[in-house]
Amino acid sequence: MKVFFKLTVALLFAVCLAQTAGAAVIDYTLDYIDNNRWQYNYTISNDTQYVIDMFDVYFDLDRYAALDITAYPNDWEAYLLVPSTQGAINTLALTAGTFLDPILPGNSLDGFSVAFDWFGGGTPGDQLFFLYDTSISWSDWQLTGNTYGGDMPPVPEPQTFMLLGTGIIGLAAYCRRNRKR
Repeated sequence: MKVFFKLTVALLFAVCLAQTAGAAVIDYTLDYIDNNRWQYNYTISNDTQYVIDMFDVYFDLDRYAALDITAYPNDWEAYLLVPSTQGAINTLALTAGTFLDPILPGNSLDGFSVAFDWFGGGTPGDQLFFLYDTSISWSDWQLTGNTYGGDMPPVPEPQTFMLLGTGIIGLAAYCRRNRKR
């Protein structure tokens, strides 16, 4: 019984150490051009198991105007979608995608830039994005989040197995102590 218990604990902690978080991120740098004119420079990082072959970044038209795609990588196409009302937010999407050169798991792609006039307070900030693997299906896998400027904060990893293992160890110790009495 002791050997089984020790092996179970060792296996549980090995699984905890091997647990990783997968995420896909669009981060940006922000360049001030002049007056109200700014430019986002995007980098898409793929730490998922999926292939990213399309993404959308949304701009709130109450704060952004005169959007212009100034750069995008070779083998990709980029275009601005016609404004539409989605709920109470009027948005314009930068959509980029092609099946020629997708972003494979573990890779990143930069070179997407959008210039715009900014009418919000302060400096422009994060935006809503959607990432797609269109080889699966439009609705089967998509990831949504917010773009991020600056250094990425650490991704918190919920240590489910660690919590479960600690509970099991505590329960086993409690049972063992009560059995000796």
